[in-house]
Amino acid sequence: MRLIVCFAFLLCFPSLVMADVDPAVSTKQAEKTISDLGAQAISALETETSDTKRTEVFNRLLNDRFDMDTIARFSLGRYWSVATTAEQKTYVRLFKKMVIDVYSQRFEDYSGQKFDVKGAKAVGRKDVLVNSLIVSPNGQPPVKVDWRLRNGKIIDVVVEGVSMSVTQRSEFNSIIQRNGGKVSALIEHLEK
Repeated sequence: MRLIVCFAFLLCFPSLVMADVDPAVSTKQAEKTISDLGAQAISALETETSDTKRTEVFNRLLNDRFDMDTIARFSLGRYWSVATTAEQKTYVRLFKKMVIDVYSQRFEDYSGQKFDVKGAKAVGRKDVLVNSLIVSPNGQPPVKVDWRLRNGKIIDVVVEGVSMSVTQRSEFNSIIQRNGGKVSALIEHLEK
């Protein structure tokens, strides 16, 4: 499962904008872009032997392909509006660092999995959902991974029906609630 989440953060960046674009064209473009980037990410996992190089690749893909500010804000949930501007800035910086630290350590779990885009559909007026499977070479059942994109950037990854953003939000809200509703408690947790 850790590897699948790593793939989820490695892959993707469809260059599409939903406004004034035929949804059929947008979904096809999203499929192709996700497929191409999936191949690029797997190639890097197969050819890069150094953890430092893999982390650099992951960092670049994450910053270029994901809307990290939107994901961070969503993950903070209702506490975003009560956080001070300084807390918001510190939190976003620490959130990005946490994602890079956690998921770049999972590269060692890669063992020949393949990435297969299965289709895409428009969701609402702004989003595209790209469906994919991660297939293991050892005969384990494929894992379903869906990518939610808005304005050309990924805003959520759904692994086997579980939203990574919603899961993170629940964890963060729990930390804040256990500490009297203080966003500073989450910041302290992320600084560890």
